[in-house]
Amino acid sequence: MKRSRRTKIIATLGPASDSAEMMAKLFEAGADTFRLNMSHLARDRLREKVGAIREIEARAGGRSRSWPTCRGRSSGSAPSAAMPRC
Repeated sequence: MKRSRRTKIIATLGPASDSAEMMAKLFEAGADTFRLNMSHLARDRLREKVGAIREIEARAGGRSRSWPTCRGRSSGSAPSAAMPRC
């Protein structure tokens, strides 16, 4: 599935979009990049999620990117020892 547009669509995966079915719907709807929100995803599950994305691509005949991100600072908050580090 080759897309001919110049604009890229980024879909953030989190608790509401964690299932393979939802990821497939996002891909079919036009998502080019999947942002893996590490605030909601344990590091050991990262490989599992990327593998699920690759399976969806293989079935659809397309290609996307995976983009793991860390939680950023909340506005007005100071760095904390409790804040997860990536």
